[in-house]
Amino acid sequence: MHAACLVAEFDNHTTVEIAVEVLRKSNFHPDAISIVWKGHEAALEKIGRQQDHSENDIPRGLFAMANHFGIRAHDAAHYEARILEGAVIAIITSTPPRLDEAQVVMKTTGPECLKRFGIHDEAKS
Repeated sequence: MHAACLVAEFDNHTTVEIAVEVLRKSNFHPDAISIVWKGHEAALEKIGRQQDHSENDIPRGLFAMANHFGIRAHDAAHYEARILEGAVIAIITSTPPRLDEAQVVMKTTGPECLKRFGIHDEAKS
C-alpha cells in the first residue's frame, strides 16, 4: 500500500522555513514534514524508519522511498536533479483530508512546484 504525500519545491531555505512555519500554525506535526536539500538526507532517513525499516536498512538514494509514496520514477528523477541544482524540497505526509489542507496552505507560500502523490492520486498540482 502506498502512503500519500505532498511535495513542494522551493528555491531557497528561507522560503521553505516560512512554509514549515505555516504548516506548524496549521497544526501539522513535525513528524509529518521532511525537508531535503543537497547534502542532507536525514529527513528521508526518518521517512525510511517510519516505513518499518531497521536502522541498518535505511534507503541511501534521495528518493529511494518514492515508490512507497506513489511518486513516479520521472518525478523522483526531477526532484533529485532539482536538489542537485540547489532546490529545497518539503515532503508532507498525512491522510488525504489533511493533505488537502496542506495543499491549500502551501500554495500561499509560493512554491516553485507543488504536487500530491498517493495510491489513488496521480500527481495533482
